[in-house]
Amino acid sequence: MRIAFDASVLARPEPTGVERAAATLLGALIAGADDDLLLLSDGALPDSLLASLPSSSQVEQAGASRQPTALWRETIVPRTLRAWGADLLHAPVVALPVRAPCPVVVTVHELPAWDEDDLSGGARARHHLRTQWAARRAAALCCVSERTRRRLVARHPGCADRAHVVPHGVDPRFSPGPADARGLPAETAARLGLEGLGSRGLGPKGAGYVLVVGRLRRKKNVALAVAAMAALDPGVRRDRHLVCVGPDGDAAPALAERVAGDARVQRPGFVGDDDLVRLYRGADLVLSTSRHEGFGLPVLEAMACGVPVLASRDGVVEEAGGSAAMRFDAGRDVDHPSSLAAMLATALTDTGRREAAVADGRRLAEQRSAAAMAAATRAVWSAVRGGALR
Repeated sequence: MRIAFDASVLARPEPTGVERAAATLLGALIAGADDDLLLLSDGALPDSLLASLPSSSQVEQAGASRQPTALWRETIVPRTLRAWGADLLHAPVVALPVRAPCPVVVTVHELPAWDEDDLSGGARARHHLRTQWAARRAAALCCVSERTRRRLVARHPGCADRAHVVPHGVDPRFSPGPADARGLPAETAARLGLEGLGSRGLGPKGAGYVLVVGRLRRKKNVALAVAAMAALDPGVRRDRHLVCVGPDGDAAPALAERVAGDARVQRPGFVGDDDLVRLYRGADLVLSTSRHEGFGLPVLEAMACGVPVLASRDGVVEEAGGSAAMRFDAGRDVDHPSSLAAMLATALTDTGRREAAVADGRRLAEQRSAAAMAAATRAVWSAVRGGALR
């Protein structure tokens, strides 16, 4: 097949979950490509991605006129698809041209509620309109979790027979690494402004840390993580730090004010994947306090790196963590974090539970490979091309 892939999300600076999931999918598709691939982008794609392309692939760097992405998608993309003779367009986010000359498959990550407090009214409206259009016109919709599919079909029943669950896969670089090299390397710690951090008992001597990963949005509920760490029993907290990794979002100003003067809360900002792997490997624990997620990719990445995870029941769906994650019920009230603090203490000190969580997490991450995600995506493409989903 001649498959066009809308890679415009990969040109965004400081990629987080959605962009990195798209990059992982594309990398796996390229690695096992039997298809001709045309990459469409209105911005410069990463050099590492371009270097990995097989000779059968083509790259279209559309958008030199500096059009807004939405206009580029409605003008240049359809013309390019028609000229190339594309059999199918895959959009890794819910954004498809109004007039595409070939079937379009989209990936649906999550469906924000109308009353969600971390999206502006305009952003909510645009997301809902794009989702409504995709539900009506896409040849197939790849939902990253069963929870996302249920919410999609509940709002748009007409797409039920075209909505398929294709869970995220984890990039192969996320792995435990050598057993004798656990802990945060000193060079990495210094470069990220995290001098002195290491994983106590797991590697180099130094302060241990709990890791939170993701853009600082209100839905991530990071203030609850801060409050729970502060409420930890002093014997457990000791010199253990909280490290919040990810670019600033709408919750960043309030969080900065909350942790001002607290040297044990570190915010290195956005880090690349190589540093993120090192941070996962060196952590005592990865904590996810999200109130809701479409999938929860950091949970899966942490498990692939051999790190125990404590995650919100509401925030991270079963497809991401399954029974391998230690779970808690997240609330919005950060002034009463004692329940989470108690679970956090257990997750940090109960050796048996930690070892079981690591072993179960590794098995789950192996099942959720990038190759498995690519194979499931190709199966949807084949069903579209074979007419089963028309």
